[in-house]
Amino acid sequence: MFRRKNNRVVTMEVNDYAIRALSLADDDLETAVLGEYVLAPGIVVDDVVKDELAFFDVLKEITKAWNITKYDLRFFVPDHAVMMRVFNHPKETPLVGLKAYVEMELGRTIHLPFENPLIDVYNHKGNEEESVIFAAPAEESIKLIQLYEDVQLQPTVLDVRALSNIRFLNSTSQFEPARTYLIVDLSMNAVSISIYTDGNVEFLRYQPSEHPNRNWRYGTIKNGENVYTYNGDVEQYRIEINAQIYEIERILNFYKFSLNKGEKSVDEIIIMGYNPEIRYFSEQIKIIIDLPLTVIDDAYVQKRYPQFNAKYVALIGLALKGGASIGS
Repeated sequence: MFRRKNNRVVTMEVNDYAIRALSLADDDLETAVLGEYVLAPGIVVDDVVKDELAFFDVLKEITKAWNITKYDLRFFVPDHAVMMRVFNHPKETPLVGLKAYVEMELGRTIHLPFENPLIDVYNHKGNEEESVIFAAPAEESIKLIQLYEDVQLQPTVLDVRALSNIRFLNSTSQFEPARTYLIVDLSMNAVSISIYTDGNVEFLRYQPSEHPNRNWRYGTIKNGENVYTYNGDVEQYRIEINAQIYEIERILNFYKFSLNKGEKSVDEIIIMGYNPEIRYFSEQIKIIIDLPLTVIDDAYVQKRYPQFNAKYVALIGLALKGGASIGS
């Protein structure tokens, strides 16, 4: 079903508000071209395409405007659809055969809460009897694949956003051996949380707002960039943010005391993502949770990737999945 095209790649993400893309040739991020298209309300809701006809019209417009027709496409499984599960396997199972092993054992020794899943398998140590499955229902992603193919994009890679974020952070030498990191990806209506240590993803959770807010709209332009404006009560929105932070505090305690019996805990929090209230979110975390904190903002990104800002971090990580580099 998937085909590859000569060294022309576009990485793309879709949310309720916009489509963003990063296109490059020959895996060279220095020559990457960025694109952003503001979506009308209702086309995508909770990261699910609701108006397929309108979405298709948008895709036709941007593939022509951004000159990405027939590019290899890399995109993300919707965050809310992804689950992670640890499984055991015979020690003699070759790493290249782990996915086939999982497919054979689905419904027998390995059980997932949905049928016909998309799966990927990860073994971070390379020789252990324990590995990790990342899985998601196939329906939403297959619908996207068909829409992309209809506008002459060529889907080749489907990734988990949390893994692309980790790939980006690895490229900036953010991680230190033997330290455990809680990574928070803050979007407008949800928080995606992962816990990472020594090459291993130990925890993954998607945490939607209890009352998803529809009052964010693209409006003003600042320094050539579209920025969000808020048409509601910002203080009410911040109540939702504080609820998310207290849930993060509970996850930290669960990781330390329930998963690790008090013998291991998170050493540092990393906050990333695109949300106009990310500064408020970071300040509140500092008040509530006593841990070192790093925010992946524009200044952080531009130390390693001068031509990018923070909203493109996940797309950089997705480009790196294929071996892209600066000045390759």
